[in-house]
Amino acid sequence: MTTSAFATRCALLLGRAGATVVAVESAEAARTALARAIPTRCLCDLAMPLEDGYSFVTTLRTTGPRVPAIRAHRVRDGDRS
Repeated sequence: MTTSAFATRCALLLGRAGATVVAVESAEAARTALARAIPTRCLCDLAMPLEDGYSFVTTLRTTGPRVPAIRAHRVRDGDRS
């Protein structure tokens, strides 16, 4: 499963639970989305392209709006021990 497919599945699952979801593909796209509206929560993939989720959330916490953020990482089938 690609990162994009994983994001789509997460958005679908959260949407079914009643959340309003804005899914983006990169840290840059997330910053653009944050400039338009401040979410109540931020779920961030640690394996985002170009800038990883850890760096993005660290920057968000120091320079962005105060938003509770969760850093998550998708486990691939071959990554399990």
